[in-house]
Amino acid sequence: MLRCLLLLCTSLFSLALNAQVLSIKGTVKDKLSKAALIGASVSLKNTFDGATTDASGVFKFSSEEQGMQLLQVAYLGYKTQEIQVDMAALPATFDIYLEEVPTEIGEVVISAGAFEASDEKKGVVLLPIDIVTVPGANGDITGALNTLPGTSVNGESGQLIVRGGAAYETRIYIDGLATRNFYSTGAQDVPVRSRFSPFQFKGTTFSSGGYSAEYGQALSAALILNTPDMPTEGGKSVNLSMLGFGGGYTKLKEKTAWTISGNYTNLAPYMGIIKQRLDFFKAPEAGNLAAEGRIKTQNGGIIKMGAQGTLNRVGMRYPKLPFEASGFETKINNQNARGFAVWRQPVGTTLTLFTAVQGEFNNDDFKFGETFDFTQQVRAVSGRFTATYSPSRRFRLKSGAEYNFLQLRNSLAPAYLNHTVGAVFTEAETYAGDRLVMRAGLRGEHDALLERSNLAPRLSAAWKTGKNSQLSASWGLFYQSPEDTLLLRYRDLGFERAQHYILNYQISKQGFIFRTEVFHKQYDHLVRTLGAWDNQGDGYARGVELFFRDRKTFRWGDYWLSYSWLDTRRQFRWYPSSAMPLFAASHNASVVYKYYFNKPQISANLSYTFQTGRPYYNPGSESFLSDRTPEYHNLSLQFAKLASIKGNFTIFVLSVTNVLGSKQVFNYRFTPIPDSNPTAYHRQEILPIAPRFIFIGCFVNIGDKRKKVSKEEALE
Repeated sequence: MLRCLLLLCTSLFSLALNAQVLSIKGTVKDKLSKAALIGASVSLKNTFDGATTDASGVFKFSSEEQGMQLLQVAYLGYKTQEIQVDMAALPATFDIYLEEVPTEIGEVVISAGAFEASDEKKGVVLLPIDIVTVPGANGDITGALNTLPGTSVNGESGQLIVRGGAAYETRIYIDGLATRNFYSTGAQDVPVRSRFSPFQFKGTTFSSGGYSAEYGQALSAALILNTPDMPTEGGKSVNLSMLGFGGGYTKLKEKTAWTISGNYTNLAPYMGIIKQRLDFFKAPEAGNLAAEGRIKTQNGGIIKMGAQGTLNRVGMRYPKLPFEASGFETKINNQNARGFAVWRQPVGTTLTLFTAVQGEFNNDDFKFGETFDFTQQVRAVSGRFTATYSPSRRFRLKSGAEYNFLQLRNSLAPAYLNHTVGAVFTEAETYAGDRLVMRAGLRGEHDALLERSNLAPRLSAAWKTGKNSQLSASWGLFYQSPEDTLLLRYRDLGFERAQHYILNYQISKQGFIFRTEVFHKQYDHLVRTLGAWDNQGDGYARGVELFFRDRKTFRWGDYWLSYSWLDTRRQFRWYPSSAMPLFAASHNASVVYKYYFNKPQISANLSYTFQTGRPYYNPGSESFLSDRTPEYHNLSLQFAKLASIKGNFTIFVLSVTNVLGSKQVFNYRFTPIPDSNPTAYHRQEILPIAPRFIFIGCFVNIGDKRKKVSKEEALE
């Protein structure tokens, strides 16, 4: 027994003599600012060996551990870092840089006036798949946005109307560049559509007011669309419907991607089956071809380029009046093209450079009846440069400049219109503590045609009131040059101006979002064309908006509700007195519900939109714009069946708008009755071109071998 105890003591003493006490030392600093982090915890994982950093960010401790160990470095507000250490290689000095990952700070986002959806912000609205699955929108970006608060349905134009502002008051940006010909060319009282597919964009920011100083020349709203960087997968796609056919091909490599696509549409077969209210002696016909490329550059940079061209033509005859021999005829031939190039390049860890250019061409040939015709041509070039400096996640500074040139040619005008607008802007965003973020910006513009300049300050802030809630506010001045069609006739005009005040409260947590917003918009210097042309017009728009989206309550469901109340008056253009404008409605409400049946792989979607009557001009009324159209109702349905054709993922779609056949009167056209004394008027209703629209289509993704999709893929 004694010999055993002596042997054990000798062994332990021997191990103690052989054990090595190893020294570990180094510094811990902020990755961006390189400032020392005081009190950071540094230790070997799953041991008691460690230390904290001193006032200089230095740590030092000893350990007897052997082999490979993990050195764990933690600091409140920063991402924990683990470094593999070979204890046999000690002693050594470690210089460790931690990346800041704010918790509550990252959740405070200025949301006053803006609905945003992108790859990173799926909890808000609207992603491309949302747009194409909203019944009644028929895959059109504007149609889907009309289910959000702040918008008014204008079925006779199809354009985006926001918070009592005319269609021209909303500017649409693609990759930071103002796009002049976003919509197709339309005939009188026939709605237009976007020229672009929702799937051409990765993210959408719909700012119904108070938008960033980075964007301008829009009195009411900005729709900001961003194209994707690298596609996630290559392959072929084919689509076939009762309206036409199309397809695309994407070649994807490690650092490059190239896509080509084309579509052809001809509504003649469809209109031969579904009766139309208008007589289309030339059914709408269109062809589209597009090509895009992506090239990755060093350090996470990317170059994007592309071009697309479209040809459209249509001929229609409007319903004749009782005293007319035949209805009024219109023919339209349109050619449109757009090319663009974008370069984004990070420089180090704190600076990002962005440059984009685009060229646009649009030519319209109109013919009215058999005797009167004219041509209008638009050529536009624009460019933008921005530099974004972010020394930390608490501060960001973005500055830049943009250039916009447009040439408008009209065969009825004696001279061309050459219109150049340049702008510079700067904007700073900073966090004051963990719950408050503030943004201040200044935009300056110069219009060479008007020979005038402006300065537009803008302020926004957001305060985090709770774990899932925040309060946002925004104020700013917004300027816009008069419409080019007006400047073609008269150029001695100045900028129109609007001043925005917005207050927003939002609750957002996993699967839910609720927001309410109140706003006031004051108009000044609006163009008047009654008598002498000048900038003496003014007006206001104010209202309350509500939005709620729930993606959690129903296991296989997703729905949102929106409501807007609007009070607006203005005196502009030909208005003899202040009144609610023709394009505005006091109350707007929408419900969108999407449900996915997992086992049969069927998506069933529903939307309902309600709107109170809009003003219309009645020449026989004693009060200007006091009459109202009937209420607007639209219940639409969409069904999608997910299947496989010869091993390729396929979607069959059936969509029906205005299922109940509700009569939708958008406006009235008044025509003097010949030989009447006193003058009497014939009233003609402006209605949709058909009581309802039916779409049946098939989309095949060649090479996609999926036979089922998840709820997220089906609904999100």
